[in-house]
Amino acid sequence: MAVRNGKGEEAVIKSLTDPLPLKRMAAAEALVRGQAKDQYPTIRKMLADPEPPVRLRVALALASSAKEKEALPVLVELMAVLNPDQLWPAEELLLRLAGTDVPAVSLGDSPETRKKCRDAWSAWLTKNNDKIDLAKLDQVQSLLGFTLVVQHNLNRIGPAACACRRRARCWSWTP
Repeated sequence: MAVRNGKGEEAVIKSLTDPLPLKRMAAAEALVRGQAKDQYPTIRKMLADPEPPVRLRVALALASSAKEKEALPVLVELMAVLNPDQLWPAEELLLRLAGTDVPAVSLGDSPETRKKCRDAWSAWLTKNNDKIDLAKLDQVQSLLGFTLVVQHNLNRIGPAACACRRRARCWSWTP
């Protein structure tokens, strides 16, 4: 239990300044998700933590749980610093906020493409900052409800596939 009666547990609060980045990340995220609002000023300072992964987890928690816009520029800036395997949650959050007005760039797999991505998202953030609604992050994304099964058999000419909808019929096809 990181938070009790709206107050952070002392051991968790102490972990915010721990030398181990993993402890700082976990403590900040737990306190934000537990809504220990008395600790938010300390946690906001962690947006400038020397370790990029800490900044990422803190910014994600503040943006998604506390609905704090000041975390968004940190997420954008980290696009030029961290690798795509670490950045997908930040990119997903930004994509959900942008809706249909998404910059036409992706993280890519090189430092140059990540910098271009950062620059495009930075421009988007500057242009749309007043219109951003962090409540969008609470909306459940609707899925089509299909399950796609693809079978690859080396003894056949090509793969076979089947699309199924829950409690409904399945369609299958082969090339």
